[in-house]
Amino acid sequence: KSRRFSILTFILFLLLLTVTAAAALFASGCSGTEHADGIVPPAREDAVFNPISSNEAAYDSSSFSIQDISRGNLILINSDYAYTFQDNGSLTNVFNNQTHSYSVRSKDIELNAEVIDALNSLMDDFQARSGLDTINLVSGYRSYELQQQLYDESLEQNGLEHTRLYVASPGHSEHHSGLAADLGLIFFSDGSSAEFDGTGEYAWIIDNAPYYGLIQRYTEAKTDLTNVASEPWHLRYVGLPHSLIMKENDFCLEEYIEYLRNFTYEGERLNYE
Repeated sequence: KSRRFSILTFILFLLLLTVTAAAALFASGCSGTEHADGIVPPAREDAVFNPISSNEAAYDSSSFSIQDISRGNLILINSDYAYTFQDNGSLTNVFNNQTHSYSVRSKDIELNAEVIDALNSLMDDFQARSGLDTINLVSGYRSYELQQQLYDESLEQNGLEHTRLYVASPGHSEHHSGLAADLGLIFFSDGSSAEFDGTGEYAWIIDNAPYYGLIQRYTEAKTDLTNVASEPWHLRYVGLPHSLIMKENDFCLEEYIEYLRNFTYEGERLNYE
């Protein structure tokens, strides 16, 4: 009886050992990813499963300095928000980088490099469509001192009411950023010039500027929000796809900035296709 008990105990021990080994093999097979050669690597003891939401998985985090608030294509500059002057290494001479589809009034006008690229493409396509080469870039980047001079001259010549509607006070002009360009017209047949009003064949420029990252910054319909009268000649670069979203929703920049506040890191994301 004692011998039979010992044999039974030994058999049970073998069964237990077999089950334990099989369980261990199963666990190791489920813990790794099968490679092309059929080898299943063992699970790492230091591996940590850290679930993240689908929103977090699609975005990276970046750190910015306080000065970065005053940089970028979407900075808001108006009568309430002044431009923060800082080194702008992206200012580029327009005359030396323009295409032959438009003219530049003087050789010292500067814009941010990406604005010149967008303007070149827009003007090239306009000329190819219309056959006209009458667009003249009359203003780009302005220093504080130049804006002060223009403001004082307008006050003297046109009075305060006109100046408030058409000339930004020093420090509050979009031209300080290098992101704004003013257009005019020049006619080589007789050397005359004219104001760009965005009508006739030139309406194509205003209508299609958003496809190049540019917008008509000041329109008559948005004067109450911008505090600036309609200026079809004043193009502002905001970049793609922002310019298209603004066009499709009929947003001025003030409205678009407010619209963007609805999209936060923790909440809904803004997608554009």
